[in-house]
Amino acid sequence: MTSLRVRAGLLALLVAQNCAVALVMHESTAGRAKSEPYSRAQAVVVIEVVKGLVASAVALTFMRPAQVYQSTFSRDAWLLAVPAAIYVVQNYLHFVAIANLSPSVFQVVYQLKVLTTALCSVAFLGRRLSMRQWTALVVLVMGVALVQVGAGPAPSRPLEGALNPTLGFGAAIVLCILSGVAGVYIELVLKSGGDVWIRNTQLSLWSLIPAALPLYKDKTPFLAHFGPWAWGTVALNAGGGLLTALVVRHTDSILKGYAVSVSIVLGAVLSVALFGYALTPLFVIGAALVLASTVLYQWPARPKDVENEQSIPMYTR
Repeated sequence: MTSLRVRAGLLALLVAQNCAVALVMHESTAGRAKSEPYSRAQAVVVIEVVKGLVASAVALTFMRPAQVYQSTFSRDAWLLAVPAAIYVVQNYLHFVAIANLSPSVFQVVYQLKVLTTALCSVAFLGRRLSMRQWTALVVLVMGVALVQVGAGPAPSRPLEGALNPTLGFGAAIVLCILSGVAGVYIELVLKSGGDVWIRNTQLSLWSLIPAALPLYKDKTPFLAHFGPWAWGTVALNAGGGLLTALVVRHTDSILKGYAVSVSIVLGAVLSVALFGYALTPLFVIGAALVLASTVLYQWPARPKDVENEQSIPMYTR
């Protein structure tokens, strides 16, 4: 059984990562760091390379090299080509969304992936949601709508170029839809499960193919302008999926829900302190509804509902 210290440490890291990735990516794409822009196409490739290397290194700690090789290139590995391509598109949409929304608004809107994953589970996996979960999803949509309507004015700290909230919100919505589709697809086609580190290695390998295609038109020298903000973006994105895998294995859904809620609150406070964004009353009310829906959706089911709820995914890669 995982010790309390380990679980607390993992949840603290998840809070820090969820909060930091929005702040760092926003600074690197819309803040002063944008004055020397790095190639997003190159960043996506590097993110997948780092994910694959770390996942395979972890797999090697409990499997022999020959086992890792055989498991990575197993017969069903090709099934991950589809979600891998989706994840590459998600990476690009992530850049677009965070460059045009404040970090706090993005964090709240991104919780719509709970809704899309749940709906995809119902539509494609035949899952059933309890009345409590449907209520949570309705509250989630209401909260996100209020956040979008109540998004504050331009930040007091000058940015490199104006934000486009409509573009950012649209990118975030598509990002959430793809997140739900990819997560449910993986569960649908991979009936046998498999080790999480091997699956992450396979996803990264398949992701390199579509991720590398835009490099043909990218005239920027490889890793040019990759300063601290760019490398921070790479590290936080690469580590996020792997950290989530650890959190899923060693904690429970309620604690993860609280961790996400804490990261949203912390991100909102830091957005004000670091970028000068204003938190309007509508944003505060909407964010509170999203936080409440996140916890409500994950709340322990009554015994008769456990069978229906236990495998409805909430967090994806």
